[in-house]
Amino acid sequence: MVEIVKLLHTFKEANRFDLIYVGFDKNGKTFLSDGTMLDLSKGFDTKNTIW
Repeated sequence: MVEIVKLLHTFKEANRFDLIYVGFDKNGKTFLSDGTMLDLSKGFDTKNTIW
């Protein structure tokens, strides 16, 4: 998890974005560049989110 967050943060800073995220269908986890991790235990469903 730490490596994913570091990569997202680096990409965010290099491109001057406010936030970067990546979601994984298989495990339902979404990682944000600010270090937040979202999943079903936090009420966030990656598979059924309207993007």
